[in-house]
Amino acid sequence: IAGVAWEAKSITLKHRDTLIMYTDGITEAQNVENEFFDDYRLLAAVQENVNGSALQIQAALLTAVDQFSDAAAQYDDETVLVIKRS
Repeated sequence: IAGVAWEAKSITLKHRDTLIMYTDGITEAQNVENEFFDDYRLLAAVQENVNGSALQIQAALLTAVDQFSDAAAQYDDETVLVIKRS
């Protein structure tokens, strides 16, 4: 992509660390009042489920977004990747 600079980084996950990557469709999911799910709700959903497995955290986060948005139409993808080191 012209005009975009990418930088490679690496991290080491320590015991019980969790890495969560998500698209903006998660935080920009809207409810019927046109409110965004936002970072605060994302963080709350993760903190409530941080002791679960990676799949449990992912499922809880997607469920929280689904419950928040209820019947409101969404216009972006909702992608979440959770990696948890045992």
